[in-house]
Amino acid sequence: MLLALVLGLLTNLAFEPFGYYPVVFITLALLFGLWGAASPGHAAIIGFAFGFGFFAFGINWLYISVHEFGSASPVLAGAAVVILACIMSTLVAFGGFMQARFSSSPALRYLALLPSVWVVVEWVRGWLFTGFPWLYVGYSQTDSWLAGWAPVFGVLGVSLTVCVIAGSLTLLLVRHLKILPVAAIVLAVAVGWAGTKIEWSSGEGEPISVAVVQGNVSVVDKWNRQKALKLLDYFVSESENLANSDIVIWPEIALPFVDTRLEKIQLWDVLMQSPADFLVGTLEERTAGGETYYHNSAYAISSDSIQKYRKSRLVPFGEFTPFRSLLGWLEEFVFLPASDMSAYTHAQQPLELAGRTAGVSICYEDAFPGEILKMLPAAEFLINISEDAWFGERLAPHQRLQMSKMRAIEAARPVIRAANKGISASIDHRGKVIDELTQAKGNVLQTAILPTRGTTPFVRFGFTPLLIVCGLMIAMSLTRRKD
Repeated sequence: MLLALVLGLLTNLAFEPFGYYPVVFITLALLFGLWGAASPGHAAIIGFAFGFGFFAFGINWLYISVHEFGSASPVLAGAAVVILACIMSTLVAFGGFMQARFSSSPALRYLALLPSVWVVVEWVRGWLFTGFPWLYVGYSQTDSWLAGWAPVFGVLGVSLTVCVIAGSLTLLLVRHLKILPVAAIVLAVAVGWAGTKIEWSSGEGEPISVAVVQGNVSVVDKWNRQKALKLLDYFVSESENLANSDIVIWPEIALPFVDTRLEKIQLWDVLMQSPADFLVGTLEERTAGGETYYHNSAYAISSDSIQKYRKSRLVPFGEFTPFRSLLGWLEEFVFLPASDMSAYTHAQQPLELAGRTAGVSICYEDAFPGEILKMLPAAEFLINISEDAWFGERLAPHQRLQMSKMRAIEAARPVIRAANKGISASIDHRGKVIDELTQAKGNVLQTAILPTRGTTPFVRFGFTPLLIVCGLMIAMSLTRRKD
């Protein structure tokens, strides 16, 4: 258990901001070796210990969100991290239990059964209890050749190849087989490398210039009404200097006003007079059927039109309280601004900005590949506006940038990240960062991107082919019993 806990902890080194991506092959290989020698019950315990070490460190930024900005006690904030880590670890434990229940030859166990079970567990984690698709092991490979699998099978396809390589290493260690595991490693890397060389999309038209204005204010200051007008003046004055840009982007809920208040002070009219198009994150107030709803929205403002995108995937306990009849009492202990939002459940289209089509997502949504697929293949580039000040200076802003890089690779589309406080960046269609801005480097990111057109297999089919492959791998593993 202690070894598994340490292995889980060390797995975080494979992700940003550390970036030692080969580490994940070693830690998973050792975990698979522990699982291969354990009974179902012991495999579950080992899996839980690994998962707890992995997630307790990997999501420690949750403590900052709940304690420093949610005004919760240190005990409650620490408990939130532990509880979420335990929930995620239970799924890893279940994967360990199930693989131990199946009887299979060693080669099939390590090269097919274990990798496919791991991927199925990650897939389930992406939707169970509203989903938490954080720290898929495939994300660790955004800068390796294995990223070439992403346009075909998505991030979970990269996870599968990571696990196949890890299983191959395990097989080399515990069975001393050489030809089969080495062939599997060479095949996984070679196909990934080939995938990075394929042009899944092509540039359309001329590059467009984009400017991102970071607020660089804490969540506390952002929602301080006494500082609201000063913040408004800051965004407007910074944007006046960016009139030569094709698009100017303000981050998620850039100002502590609802949209109706911004209309009254004629902000939209001011922005419509600029030669640039704007994408502005705002809190939208909408009345329907006698009820008032609040949406986390993005307004696309040009000289002759205003378009809207409303967030559909909300953050549990941050923007809404799930199972409120059972868990509503938690609201008495955590005080978060804009925490009673409504998800927008209707279909939405890409927005027109600078004469091009942009697939817009807000904050947490770009962690869900399925949410981004809704905008494709129509969208020529992707924009994510975010509020990363919730996470402080911890791991989350770097993890979120890595997820945006994976979205770019999956879709073969450039991506713009616009954060209030955190990391704003432009990313090309291959997942390479073009320009990057943190709060320590200034207030404005000025960059250029080339919109693209084309459809990757993942955009066309999603995770369906991968799940079929995993199902076949599990079935094949059960055809032969242990030697």
